[in-house]
Amino acid sequence: MSTVNQEVTIKIDDSFTGPVCDYNVGFLKFRQQGKIEVADPMGTGTFVKHGKLYGILTAAHVLQEFGLEETVGLVRFPSIQPALQNRRLNLGHTKRVMDWNGKECDAPDIAFVSIPEVDGRDLEAKGAIFYNLGLARDFKPGTAGNRMSNLLCARRRRRQMDRRRLDRLHQGKENRHRRALWRCEVRAAIPGSRKGSRRD
Repeated sequence: MSTVNQEVTIKIDDSFTGPVCDYNVGFLKFRQQGKIEVADPMGTGTFVKHGKLYGILTAAHVLQEFGLEETVGLVRFPSIQPALQNRRLNLGHTKRVMDWNGKECDAPDIAFVSIPEVDGRDLEAKGAIFYNLGLARDFKPGTAGNRMSNLLCARRRRRQMDRRRLDRLHQGKENRHRRALWRCEVRAAIPGSRKGSRRD
């Protein structure tokens, strides 16, 4: 019986690795290219946990590319790059929740895929950081210089501006409607002002 050695080639560019760090993970989809197994980057996610529940938060359009029983590759982007990574996850041992209508660019587009606790703990032991969803976080928009504060304030200002624009638009429509009604009432009050009427 002959044994075939398989070489896995992973090609990752800066656009794939740039925005991620210790708590992020990339998904790899495996395919055969002759006798060689190739892994294609398919998107990224964030390691999260809640109590003993470990998983990856990602976009639904990323997760839908994988079959329910498919084995995917997980590649980390830690501060200190290890010499070798060969982490695989059998999605048949996971559960997934997706919220997306399937239309490109439509929101919400979010998904969660659980991973076995033993794998989560092993990843933590190897330096992965899981964002703890169970911790209460008191984000205070009023804190000066806080990035979240600036973001929330900017969004609030945009909402207020949009609301004022809508109010002005509705007010303008109401004013035009009132003027039109007033003109109709005036015409009705003046004898012979109606279209087609004749003066005696």
